[in-house]
Amino acid sequence: YLDEARTIVELFASNLEQSPRGLTVLALAASELLAAEKPEGQSAAPRAADIEQVAGSDAKDKPGDKLILLAEQQEEKPKKDELVRARAYLSTDRLPAGGTCQIIVLLDVKEGWHIQANPPSPDYLKPTKLSFKSKAGVTLGEPKYPKGHGFKMEGEETEAMVYENEVALLGTLAVPKASGGLTDEMEITVNYQACNEKGCLPPKTIKLTGKLAVAKAGEAVKPINAKLFAPKAALNR
Repeated sequence: YLDEARTIVELFASNLEQSPRGLTVLALAASELLAAEKPEGQSAAPRAADIEQVAGSDAKDKPGDKLILLAEQQEEKPKKDELVRARAYLSTDRLPAGGTCQIIVLLDVKEGWHIQANPPSPDYLKPTKLSFKSKAGVTLGEPKYPKGHGFKMEGEETEAMVYENEVALLGTLAVPKASGGLTDEMEITVNYQACNEKGCLPPKTIKLTGKLAVAKAGEAVKPINAKLFAPKAALNR
């Protein structure tokens, strides 16, 4: 595959220099070809073609064909003790001035660990919380947290309500009409406490940052990431 890829890149090198965006379809086609020829049993990790950054993307795909990423943790190499990873997606390609859109933050919790549900049970536990800041005045409504499931720690008589594996946190963003035409800078914060069957670590905070254009007032926005925001897909995780 490496030799094939090198041959293709060398063949189209001049075209890439003159018009890099014009060969988006070629790159996607090459990715699909290699994926189709992948031997059985090989790792099925997500390909780069399956996730795009919102800013600067001009691929003309049907809504929902790809996951278009708003923000994720930016460490080049995840820390060995990083127990929770986060990434955020919006339901629209731009923020709708004077309207609302949906946001979903997906958390990946390391196997063997869990984080506390919201609302917490017992109530002295530190719940997982989602918050949002915006330079353009965009506000986050009351987040929707999934239901936790029971987990009993060593030495405890009562079960705690927890989240494990992949967790979806949902919210609605309200965009001021006056922010139309601006580019918003957003900060998404997730507070959590990671525990295993033996005990808990100190609470931690994840911060995600992203920039996104606000459509002009009255201008239509395009729905994206449909498979994440389908009624069943978002909460049944």
